[in-house]
Amino acid sequence: MKLESRRPTAIILAAGCASRFDGIKQLARLEGKPALQHVVDTAREVDRPLDVMVVLGCSADEIRSEVDFSDCRVVVNEDWKEGMSTSVKLGVEEAPADPTGYVLLLADMPLITSEQIELVLDNSSESAIVATSYEGTRGFP
Repeated sequence: MKLESRRPTAIILAAGCASRFDGIKQLARLEGKPALQHVVDTAREVDRPLDVMVVLGCSADEIRSEVDFSDCRVVVNEDWKEGMSTSVKLGVEEAPADPTGYVLLLADMPLITSEQIELVLDNSSESAIVATSYEGTRGFP
């Protein structure tokens, strides 16, 4: 693969069952569309080349029927009950060869913006691992 064609891969983690949530969390409606659709659409809006992959697991068939995954790679984690790390591992294994990095996104973060994703990508050249923080604590807001 030519160097100029390398790009990061966004891995959207959407395999969990959300046992504390009443229904399929990935399909919870927000502004007329499923929460996961918001995350997929936002990843598509990033203003640079980005491969988008979605890792499904629990309720995969129902989610596929309600979310537009065109131009995304979708993989199903049969081991989703073993925890989120199995989805991360599968996403990395199934990503296009030799990406410049990975951006991990969660299906239940429909309000994330493409600008926030770009900020993480902009800062990734400074470190091998970039993590978000909120009010001084590392993690998702």
